Amino acid sequence: MNKIRQYLFIQVPQEHKEELAKKVNNENLIRLMIGQIALILSQAVLVSFIFAHWAVYVFILFNLILFPIFWLVYKRNLGYLLGGRIIQYLYIIGVLLYSCSPIFFMSKELGVIQVFPYLIVVFAIASFIYLPPLASFLLFFAFYIVYLFICPNLSYQSQYFEPGTLSLLRANILVMNLLAWLLSLMVYRSKINSFIDKRIILEQNLKIKDLAIRDSLTGLFNHEHLYKRLCEEIDRAERLNHTFSLIMIDIDDFRFINDHYGHQTGNKIIAQLARLLVDTCRSTDIIGRYGGEEFMIIMPDTPVQSAVNLAERIRQAVQTTQFEKGVKISLSGGLCQYQHESAEELIKKVDDQLYKAKASGKNKFEQA
Repeated sequence: MNKIRQYLFIQVPQEHKEELAKKVNNENLIRLMIGQIALILSQAVLVSFIFAHWAVYVFILFNLILFPIFWLVYKRNLGYLLGGRIIQYLYIIGVLLYSCSPIFFMSKELGVIQVFPYLIVVFAIASFIYLPPLASFLLFFAFYIVYLFICPNLSYQSQYFEPGTLSLLRANILVMNLLAWLLSLMVYRSKINSFIDKRIILEQNLKIKDLAIRDSLTGLFNHEHLYKRLCEEIDRAERLNHTFSLIMIDIDDFRFINDHYGHQTGNKIIAQLARLLVDTCRSTDIIGRYGGEEFMIIMPDTPVQSAVNLAERIRQAVQTTQFEKGVKISLSGGLCQYQHESAEELIKKVDDQLYKAKASGKNKFEQA
């Protein structure tokens, strides 16, 4: 019973509901417009070569009026809103009503054949339009009730019916409506499953792509991606005539920490420092682990004085932070502002300042 309930009441993850609604309703609008063109052409042929009736003209006019409305709703991406959905359902109801009309004005001699247009339309809607299970159930079985009232009107054709034919007709229409609803359910479920599967694949691909550019220990950008982002920032600075600043950071005496506390403690300190950098830097700053205990920060649209201020905040934050096993650390670093150098020249420039800070006593930042 639980499996049946799960099948009938399809669950969509909350974060994807709006996206799915937009996608489904936009596709419905496209399909309805294609259907409108086909119906207008087929009804025009009917009027021209077979017979003309006022209901056919009304239906052609109905399609001609609604087609531009559907197009406008689709172009403005409004199909998923309540008004857009109501227009779609009103059109489907109109088509179903038109499919019932032959029973009133077609020749008596056609007999049971008069219900065929309705059955064709019901199955076309079920297979062509994405309808939620509850909506399709109410729609199809509401029109079954309509046919229960229409069927007695066939009694004037009693000379064309065997005894019990009307009862059999009612039963057959009920079965056809049930099959159409099940078909609609399968089509809608297939669409949702396809949508969810694509989202899962997309999210997994994004995770894999993110893992490829992240350092496994710190979660920051790795060396290769840092270099790529640095080249991109240089191109951007040249194109827009902007500038940016670069900071290179190194943990002082890190080999001593590894030798006395072990490499696991050293790794935990690196990871803790990475979190501190993320908390201290701006959201627009590009932070990465350049290698070993070295970190790089790219600061877009930032003059060197702002980089100096950030470097000092980082240095002071590190001094007041107690790291793994109570270890106290300090940082040395170099910083510079972009002045039309290549990526390699800029890295060497900031690296030279880092070594200058190391050579002049550590726990400081040197500016180029």
